[in-house]
Amino acid sequence: MTTEDYIDTYMASLTYKEFKPALIKRYRGCQACRSDDLSRLIIHHVTYKRYGCEKISDLRLLCRDCHDEFHKHIKGSDPHLREMTDLFIKRQGVWRNF
Repeated sequence: MTTEDYIDTYMASLTYKEFKPALIKRYRGCQACRSDDLSRLIIHHVTYKRYGCEKISDLRLLCRDCHDEFHKHIKGSDPHLREMTDLFIKRQGVWRNF
């Protein structure tokens, strides 16, 4: 399964449909670059331990560009995924000084 297939499958899931509106309401856009283009916002997991039974704290809201940029550098299996995601968001989606 390609990354795009995975994203498309997850976006069609009930979990995604439940959490995306809540994340949009909470953050009002991409947590990294602040883009508010709703058509480009996707859910990013900071852990896969509860995949399929996620808590909202397991998720972040990123635009597709920031999500792609993040995963150019960090794999989903990285044991420090949560920390790296939060650092990426804090630095507004820029990888400088990592």
